[in-house]
Amino acid sequence: MNNETVSFISCINDENLYRMCVSHIQNLIIPPGLNVELIAVRGATSMASGYNLGMSRARGKYKIYLHQDVFILNTNLINDILYLFWSFPKAGLIGLCGTETVPESGIWWEGNNRFGQVLEFRDKYQLLRFNPFSELVREVGAIDGFFMATQIDLEWNEAIPGFHLYDTSHSFDYRTAGWKVIVPNQKFPWTLHYCGTDWDIEAYRRSLDSFRKIYSSYLSSPSKIPTSLER
Repeated sequence: MNNETVSFISCINDENLYRMCVSHIQNLIIPPGLNVELIAVRGATSMASGYNLGMSRARGKYKIYLHQDVFILNTNLINDILYLFWSFPKAGLIGLCGTETVPESGIWWEGNNRFGQVLEFRDKYQLLRFNPFSELVREVGAIDGFFMATQIDLEWNEAIPGFHLYDTSHSFDYRTAGWKVIVPNQKFPWTLHYCGTDWDIEAYRRSLDSFRKIYSSYLSSPSKIPTSLER
């Protein structure tokens, strides 16, 4: 792995959306001495398998797993992410929205104590802003998968089929391995998620059923997560 490279990894099935995603990545401020590489995975049968393939191709120690329909608004994002990893060396996974405890349903956004924010477009633009906090970061139990940054590689669990719940399972796997999962304090939303209105409920249910069978012991259990993360 190359400490001087940041790898942006995306699973692609819409080239127009990905071109827009890339145009925002190309607008980022690149710290001196760092390189950025783009890893596009096409034809993946699941998000977990696609991300495992992308991870195997990537050279960077620092990886950002990004949906093809996520457009980065914070041009200083690379500096901000690296600062968080350097400041909190026990943090293995960074997301922009998350929850302290995942409920028995397995659906993270139904959990208590949600944090973070994102500008979202479905049939209209709206700002999703969860509980505010004053600390630099907040430790959580699980994050949303539209944006996931790592400084240590863990294999994505391919037992989760399709393109859902890979994010919550990966959050749980990081915590099991002894790493922290965090959400930064964003003064403004760092990304726009252009997610549209399409929703395959049957595919989601299949992913959710598999997830709940594998990770049932994690659901609604006491999180033991502090109110802030010590450096």
